[in-house]
Amino acid sequence: MKLEDLATGHIYTHEATLPKQKADRLRLLRACRANLSPVFALYPEEESSTEELLKSITSSPPEIDFQWNAGLRNRLWVIKDWMTIEKVSKLLEPKPLFIADGHHRYEVALAYRNELENLSPQFPANYTLMALVSMSDPGLYIMPIHRVIRVPPGPGPSVEELLEESFDIEDLAEGSQYRHLAKRLEEGPEHTFGLFVGSPRGYYLLTLRDNKLLQRALSQDPQCLRELDVRILHGLAIDKILGKTSGEENHIKYVHDAQEAVHLVEEGDYDMAFFLNPTKMEEVSEVASSRLKMPPKSTFFYPKLLSGLVINPL
Repeated sequence: MKLEDLATGHIYTHEATLPKQKADRLRLLRACRANLSPVFALYPEEESSTEELLKSITSSPPEIDFQWNAGLRNRLWVIKDWMTIEKVSKLLEPKPLFIADGHHRYEVALAYRNELENLSPQFPANYTLMALVSMSDPGLYIMPIHRVIRVPPGPGPSVEELLEESFDIEDLAEGSQYRHLAKRLEEGPEHTFGLFVGSPRGYYLLTLRDNKLLQRALSQDPQCLRELDVRILHGLAIDKILGKTSGEENHIKYVHDAQEAVHLVEEGDYDMAFFLNPTKMEEVSEVASSRLKMPPKSTFFYPKLLSGLVINPL
């Protein structure tokens, strides 16, 4: 994919990036001079046109076929017919692309290109490796990224007092397990969150008391950001609890696996874990199309392609 300026091109991002991670990836790119992992991007498609076009390819045996973690099957076909390649290119060329995963990789590809002078238009560094997936693909999932919190010491309101300012809090039955919380979280009303506290041990359900609270607390945010669960959780809960330490990595950890989040709290490494419902695909599209950014770690797209399965030398 030819690199485009994110402010004016047809490639859209939805998450803010972190300087430390970008610096690390840029060093890797300078050393290897290759894309080792594709940027994961989505394109809108109401009809399965690309899938139909590629059926003749994917009905034949793949070049690579193996199982990976948790039984995830990886199959790779290579298209050698230039007419098919041209058809796919023309089909995808006018479509906008929404980066699902790989925001750091894309911005680093731009930075690497800009470091090199007098590039010819076809020089490899003008392009980056991308995997393109239809937004309507039934095998595509958005999963939540949970937040594990270490409460900073010091005087001030308790966590419960801070949460009660914006949320109705339901104490789930003593001895509850995460699966009970997960079921209630999925079935709950809009803007519902889960909470696990280590001491005293307990699971809680938090529900935003009134949408009018968003207009007051998050008045500077455009509406599409203000109504995101992840923005609400940070703006009305986590940022208040952490105060000045809200941006410090040793006070917040982002975890995909809910059981891992519970384990971190039970082991005493952290004080509490917040659980979210997944961000919706239409929310990603609306925020990205508006050239706005969600908070870091707002989405976890699944499944992901393995690093190194395809390598693009620069």
